[in-house]
Amino acid sequence: MFHPPCDAAAVPAGGGERSEPRPRARRAAGREIPGPLEPGPKPGRRPPPRTNPDSRQRAAGREAADRCAGTSHLQGRVQAVDDIAPAAAVAAAPAAAGASGCFVGVDVSKAALDAFADSPGRGAGRSSANTPEGFAALAEWLRPLGVTLVVIEATGGYERAAAVALMDGGFEVAVVNPRNVRDFARSAGKLAKTDALDARVLAEFGRRIGPRPTPRPSEAQLRLEALVARRRQVVRMRAMELNRLQQTTEKFSLRLIKGHVAQLDGQVGKLEKEIASLIERDDDWRGKAELLAGVPGVGPATAAALLAEMPELGAAGAGARRLCALAGLAPYPDDSGTVKGARRVRGGRAAARAALYMAALSARRCNPAVRAFAERLKAAGKPFKVLMTACMRKLLVILDAVVRSGKPWEDRCPQSEAANA
Repeated sequence: MFHPPCDAAAVPAGGGERSEPRPRARRAAGREIPGPLEPGPKPGRRPPPRTNPDSRQRAAGREAADRCAGTSHLQGRVQAVDDIAPAAAVAAAPAAAGASGCFVGVDVSKAALDAFADSPGRGAGRSSANTPEGFAALAEWLRPLGVTLVVIEATGGYERAAAVALMDGGFEVAVVNPRNVRDFARSAGKLAKTDALDARVLAEFGRRIGPRPTPRPSEAQLRLEALVARRRQVVRMRAMELNRLQQTTEKFSLRLIKGHVAQLDGQVGKLEKEIASLIERDDDWRGKAELLAGVPGVGPATAAALLAEMPELGAAGAGARRLCALAGLAPYPDDSGTVKGARRVRGGRAAARAALYMAALSARRCNPAVRAFAERLKAAGKPFKVLMTACMRKLLVILDAVVRSGKPWEDRCPQSEAANA
């Protein structure tokens, strides 16, 4: 409950009462003038130092005054960690989030799962191990609570097994961007950060924002993502070793580096064969891969990366704009009043964007639609990065149109779709 803020100057920090208010000092030309009952500094003596109104010393005095007055809001400066979000945030929350269900936040670390169940009128938390046994114990604890939504942050892969286990247990799970949750916490004045507090914030985020539940990926999808990610890691390691090969002159080290490069080359080949075999065994993936690889500029590696990182490609309800936002290719405005800032892309799936970048480099040379588009932007004086981002976006829209129509690439086929990007 929020109380109206009190006047900190009316309550002395040391307690007790004052019979009459002390006159405040007047200000003129950036300096203080003593009041009528407040003598100025004696000649030859340095005046006492003035504290900044936003300093820690003044903040401590305000906190003490607030506690004396019984308010839980610290004069609009720093909100208490355990306070509920401001009323403005409550009003802005979508109606779909609801306020009557049980929302659970799960903070994931390498070793533990810290969960908090936020039910109307009460809340409870617990911690369990980030292991299959811990997943089962967490599911058993949640089952009688009537959970509406479980919110989990994306934590570099540590959250995947827990999310899948909870989905298999019949729970609706939303895997959310940790940056969005952190920004939500700051907007609510929650500046402290521990695993238990993060779980509370996640539950509150689920209740007020109402994120969409994440669909349960198939086992084949999870395996394809893992294989594509491993190939990407091995290719990066090979690039690092090739760079070291150019900088090393010692013979024994050169022999070791060359052996390691050969070993990594073999691993890349094995991974590509396994990825191709996995795609070949799935009818849907096989058809999509053939359509994608038929577009000039897109090869088997890019097609596999897009199947793994962009499963929404070609989906009926996805849409070109949403796909571009998912890939981090949607330009966002930065305007304020009369100032028109440069449009910038941000966020999105970095792995999919990297695959599209390499494909767009090739498409600028061999894809007629992308080449003409790039030449037009270059003639208009667009910088290289702007040109490449636009080419990546156009190529993604073309690929989405080809997969959604189910027809092989033709120079004139997807241009009408791409022109609307």
